[in-house]
Amino acid sequence: MGVGYILLTLAIVMRACTDLFFKVAVHQLHLDSLENFVRHVPDVLCSRWMILGGITAIVNIMVWIGALKYVDLSVGYTLFSLSYILIILAGNVFFHEKLDRNRIIGILFICAGSVLLVIK
Repeated sequence: MGVGYILLTLAIVMRACTDLFFKVAVHQLHLDSLENFVRHVPDVLCSRWMILGGITAIVNIMVWIGALKYVDLSVGYTLFSLSYILIILAGNVFFHEKLDRNRIIGILFICAGSVLLVIK
């Protein structure tokens, strides 16, 4: 596996972690409405999970840019969609979000499309 694909894999995992950190930040504050969210914006922004998510997002951008140096954009961007799979699965594991038949079928389509792109 080349440097580009190692960086791309790291970017995919970091993207999923970023979204998980943001979800934990919002979830811990029990923000159940937009009005409640607006009222607690300072709490959300100062949450250690939100800060960790922000740091991870910034590092992820740098890793993604590094990956693009080695991987075609069309391939890299499509493989980056694998982060959606990690996010869906992590949402199910950590937040007990629904993983129904349609989501599983969607995951399979993402996988199939990614495989088709990397086959030479």
